[in-house]
Parts: sequence; structure tokens; C-alpha cells
Amino acid sequence: MRFLRFQLGAVLAALILFTMPVWAQLTSGNITGTVYDPTGATVPGATITAHNVDTGVENTTTSTSKGDYLFENLPIGTYTISVSSPGFTKSELKGVSVQLNKTVTSNVTLAVGQATTSVQVTESAVAIDTTTAQIQTTFETKEISD
Repeated sequence: MRFLRFQLGAVLAALILFTMPVWAQLTSGNITGTVYDPTGATVPGATITAHNVDTGVENTTTSTSKGDYLFENLPIGTYTISVSSPGFTKSELKGVSVQLNKTVTSNVTLAVGQATTSVQVTESAVAIDTTTAQIQTTFETKEISD
């Protein structure tokens, strides 16, 4: 019986000693959430970036087919969450606090964005002299003979 008490005591002491350093090494938390559109429907394939304000480190993920996202094991600190998706304006959540061994939920609703068109001109415009009525052109010899 004494031997059994000794073994039980040794097992408990070993558990306490070996698990304490593990608790002390936890230095992270999680951010999770869902991306919605203005109607309340979820937005799949949105790009979500978690920017650590203190260190400048960024982590990026994409929302699932259900609009959910998850950042695991982020260092504790303050984050800015940026969310973008085609057809929507970019949205930011500032001051998201990640705490030790906690999961914070940050849902985002995106507003419908404006369609933008960009035109890039690669040819230079033909110079027109508007000060005279003279028309001038150059003909090749072949053109004259034809």
C-alpha cells in the first residue's frame, strides 16, 4: 500500500512539473470571424489580412465557402483586420486585441463597391497644327507612281 501511495505521489509530482513549463510557453491567441455582404449573405473567397500593429507582421488568409476565416496562434498584441473582395469596398477593423490563449471573433460586413474602369493610352496623339489651314503630308515615290 505504501508503495502505491509513493507511485501515485510521484506521478502527480511529475505531471505538475512537466506541465508547468508548457503553460508558461503559451504566447498566442486566435482571431476568427465571418465575412458578410450588406444583405447578410456570406462572402466566400474574400482576402483577409491580420496586421500586427506592434511588430508590422502580416498574416493573410481567404474566407471559406461559408465566409468564415481563422487566424491561429497569432502573437498577442493589437491587430488591424483588412478584408477585401471583388465588387466590394475594402473594410478595416482596427484595435482588435489578441490575448493569451483566447479566441476573439471579428465579423466583417463589406459594402458594395463601385465598378471602376481604367483606360491606359499607349500611343501618342497625332499633332495637329490649328494655327494654319495648311494640310501637309508626305508621299512615298511608290504611292505617287500608283
